[in-house]
Amino acid sequence: MDEPARSMSGAKNQPVLRTLREDFQEIAARDHSFGGFWVGENGQLVVATKTGEVSRETEELVHGWLRRNSRADLTARRIEAFKVMYDYAELMGYYEKIRSSVASHRDVAGIGIDERTNSVLVNVRTEVGKSWVESQLAAQKIGAREAKVALETNGYDVQAGLQSTFATLRGGIQVTNSIVGDCSIGFLGHMTIGPNDPYPDMSRPVMTTAAHCTQSQISLVGETFGQPSSARPIGNVSRIAQVYTSCGGGYVWCRYADVALIAVRDTIPIGWATAAISTATTPPANPSYLGWRAYAGSGVTGAVLGETITRVGRTRGQTTGTVVVSCQDRQSTLLPGMWTLCAMNATATTEGGDSGGTVYIPSTVGQPTTPRAVGTLFQGGVGSTWFSSAGFVNLALGNDVYFVW
Repeated sequence: MDEPARSMSGAKNQPVLRTLREDFQEIAARDHSFGGFWVGENGQLVVATKTGEVSRETEELVHGWLRRNSRADLTARRIEAFKVMYDYAELMGYYEKIRSSVASHRDVAGIGIDERTNSVLVNVRTEVGKSWVESQLAAQKIGAREAKVALETNGYDVQAGLQSTFATLRGGIQVTNSIVGDCSIGFLGHMTIGPNDPYPDMSRPVMTTAAHCTQSQISLVGETFGQPSSARPIGNVSRIAQVYTSCGGGYVWCRYADVALIAVRDTIPIGWATAAISTATTPPANPSYLGWRAYAGSGVTGAVLGETITRVGRTRGQTTGTVVVSCQDRQSTLLPGMWTLCAMNATATTEGGDSGGTVYIPSTVGQPTTPRAVGTLFQGGVGSTWFSSAGFVNLALGNDVYFVW
C-alpha cells in the first residue's frame, strides 16, 4: 500500500485524499499503456504512453483528473504523446521493490516515480549512501533504465529576506520558536465552525509552519512562537500533522505533510489571503504582498509537473522555479525514519529558515482563480524546493481548517 495503515494512536487511517500515485495507477488500470502526464515546455499537456498514441479514453481520464483536482484551466491545452518503455503500473512495481530495500538507510533523502524519465528516482545525501543504494539495486538486478540514483547538494546561497517585525502576519515571513529556531509562515486562515460546517470561525485564527520547526515533530508540546522573535509572542502550537506507523515499504513513521498549526492570539492581526513578497537583500519595512484568495482545501492537490511555481520564505524571500518531481516520499533530515509522503519538488532555491513558507502559482491572464495556493515548503537547497501540496496540508491537520490565501 502507498499510504500508512495506522496512526500513532492505533486508529485505522481513513484518508480522504489520494496520492498522485494512486490516481495514476487507476488511470493505468483502464489504459495499460499510460505512464503519467505533465505540462511541457510549450505549455502543452504531455502524456506518457507505451504505444506512442493517446486514445480518446485516456484523454478523457486525464481531463477528468484535472477537473477533480481543481485544474480545469489545463483541459484546453493541446495534448502530445510521449512514447515510454514502462506503464505506470510497471513503474509502481519497481517503486515498491526499491523502497522496501533502501528506505531504511538514513542517507536516502527521497524515493518516487519520475514520469518524464519513466523510471524511479532515488535521492541520496552522501556518496556513501549513493554507493550503498546502487549496490542494493544491483543485487536485485535493477538497472539504470529502471532507477536513477541522484546525489543531492544542499549548499545555501545566503541572502536576507522577510525577517523584520510585521504588524500583520502574512505567508512567508519569519516566525521563531526559541528552542528550535527560525522558520516561516505558510497558510493563514481559521478553524471551521464545526466538523459538519465548513465555514470559518472568525474568532479562531490560525497559521501553519513546518512540523520540524516544533520541539517534537510527533507529539503536541504547545510551545510558543513569536514574530519575528520569541520576544513578541503571537501564538502556540495547537496541532501537529498526524503521524502514522506500520507505513510499510521500510518506513518507520510517515505523514502526509510536514506541517504544524499555530493558534494565533486574537490580539495579533493576520493578513487573511495574503503572502509577503521580497527579493531584497535588506528586508523592507513594508513589503508588497499578494491579496488574492484561493481555498486550500482537500480538492486542491498542488501544482502539476512542469508548471512554474513561486515560493516565499523568511531567508530567501521570493524565488520561482519549475516543478520537476510530482510525487516523492521524503525522509526527514532531523528525524531519520520519518517520511513525508508524495512531496513535490521545484527548481526554486530554498534556504535554512524558509521551512513552512508559502508555495503558490502566480496569477495569469484568463485564470481568475489564480494565484492558487499549492503547498508549503519543508526542504530544499540551491535550485530545489520540496513542498507538501495544499490538499495534503489540510489532510494532515484533520480537514477542519479553512485556509484562504
